[in-house]
Amino acid sequence: MMDTVVGPLFDPDTESLICTWLMGLSLFFALFIVFLVFLTVRIDAIVTWAWSVVWIPVWIMHGMLLMFHPLRQPMRLVHFFLLLVFQIFIVMRLDQQVMWPIRLVCIPYFVFEAVVCLASLGQIVRDPSKRIPILMFSRLWMPCMRCCTVLLISLRADRIITCSWAVVFLPTYLMGLKWAIELVIRYYQFSRQQQQQQQMMTLVLGAVIWVVMGLLCYTLIGLIAKRLDGTLSISMSTVFIPLFIVFSFCLCCSGCCLPCLLMISSYSNLDEGSFPGQLITKRITASEELGYA
Repeated sequence: MMDTVVGPLFDPDTESLICTWLMGLSLFFALFIVFLVFLTVRIDAIVTWAWSVVWIPVWIMHGMLLMFHPLRQPMRLVHFFLLLVFQIFIVMRLDQQVMWPIRLVCIPYFVFEAVVCLASLGQIVRDPSKRIPILMFSRLWMPCMRCCTVLLISLRADRIITCSWAVVFLPTYLMGLKWAIELVIRYYQFSRQQQQQQQMMTLVLGAVIWVVMGLLCYTLIGLIAKRLDGTLSISMSTVFIPLFIVFSFCLCCSGCCLPCLLMISSYSNLDEGSFPGQLITKRITASEELGYA
């Protein structure tokens, strides 16, 4: 990395910030894995903890979010508050501290999605390009599908509808369909242009990621639907295998691979006889040269 344009700009302060960010990200992934383990043992009745105990890793993640990324914008503070209240309602309902219908528990989430949609509509109206249909599809599709999913889950949990859980999760299939449509549209656009090899490679990478993440996500959704439909032979440790794979990979990257690459970039010039003090001087000099170039 030191041989690239970005390498000389990595002064010790920047590297320290990056390492701190990676450490926080690794802790976040580790806490989420712990939360999945707590969910697994609680749902399978291996332990009989209160659900407020199961949610402890999530509360810690909220505290980390406020510590590392203070919510200075009012809209973000509203989003955070609504999602936090939604999770508190879920815990209270699971612990039977309240006996509200599930659709009432989900009201903070519906308000959250309504706020997101209204903010997106305001941005669409103010957009100078006036590509309203395209912008509405790109910005409102996901919030609408998420809202429909939570609504169907609440209606099914309250036994207002009695369809299979595989049908309840139908909007989640449409979320993946949106990404597939966007990939096809971009492929059509790039195929009509010349000398777009880099964009095509990015598109191919996006397609590979879509296939891999699609397999993991829809395997997870299918296993959850089977479990909710009464197939108790499927343990929650099996259901959460896709999530364990994804977050373990992310933890490996943020906690091991990326810090090692950063350390290698820091001392790549030591093989040439440079000492850390000289390396810092070279970085500062290189940064100034890039600034005056």
